[in-house]
Amino acid sequence: MRLIFLLVFLLGCTSKPGDSYPLKGLVLDVKTDSVIVDHEAIDGFMRAMVMRIPAENSEIQALKRGHRITASLRVLPESSHLEQIAITGFDESLPDLNGAPHGLVSGDLFPATQLHTAPDKIVHLGSEQEGVIALNFLFTTCPFPEACPLLASKLVMLQERIQGKARILSLTLDPETDTFELLEAYGKQWGADPDVWTFAREPLEKLEDLFDKLEMFRYHREGQIIHSLKLVVIGPKGQIHRIENDNGWDIEEIAADILALQQSAL
Repeated sequence: MRLIFLLVFLLGCTSKPGDSYPLKGLVLDVKTDSVIVDHEAIDGFMRAMVMRIPAENSEIQALKRGHRITASLRVLPESSHLEQIAITGFDESLPDLNGAPHGLVSGDLFPATQLHTAPDKIVHLGSEQEGVIALNFLFTTCPFPEACPLLASKLVMLQERIQGKARILSLTLDPETDTFELLEAYGKQWGADPDVWTFAREPLEKLEDLFDKLEMFRYHREGQIIHSLKLVVIGPKGQIHRIENDNGWDIEEIAADILALQQSAL
C-alpha cells in the first residue's frame, strides 16, 4: 500500500504527510480497492502519468473504464489513496489495452506458446510442455517496489522450495530494453538458479493474444510501463492449475501445490 508514496519519492517530489492534491484523469481499470488512472500533471507534485491508486470500494464501485474523474489524492506517511471522486464525463476512445479479453481460468489448457530463453533455446507451454512451470511477468527496470521487485524476491524463495521438481519462467514485459544478456544479469542479481528459474523474451506483437487470454494489463506511456501481475501455474500436460493476480500469493501454499502437482504426474 506504499506504492504511491514511494513513487513520489522516486520522482523527487516533496510533500507533507496528510497533504491532499487535486487529481483529474481518465479511468483505465477498476478493481475492488483501487483504480488505474491516466491522470494529468499535478502542479507542484508529480508529472502526468498512469498509475494504480488505492481507494475505498464505496468511492469507486460506480466507476467504469472510460470515466473521466476529478478526485483528491491524499498522501499519508505509509499510504496514499483517492477520495472525493466525482465522475465528470466518459471517453469511448481509450488506448488499446491489447484487445478484448478472453479470460483463461483454472482447468483450461494453456494455449500452445513458444518462448525464447536464448536466441537458440525455446520453452514450450501448453500441450507440448515438459514438467510443471510457474509462469510470471516482469521487467528489469520496473521502478515500483511493490511490483516486479517484490515478485522477484518471492520467486527467489519459491525456487528454493521447488528445486529439482518444477521450473519458474519469467517473461519480460519490456523486450525492447530487456535483451537476453540483460535478463541473464538480472537473474544473477536475484540469485536465480538457471536450472530452476529462467527468463524469456518475445516481441510484444507476438504476445498480444496471450495477454488477451490472460487478461493482462500492459500500458506504456512516457517511458513508464504499467502492468498487471500474474502467476500462472501450468501442469506438465499444459493444463492451468491456478492463476494468481497481483503479489498477494503465499509462497508456501504455491510451493506445496506445485510439488503436489508434480508428484501426481509421476
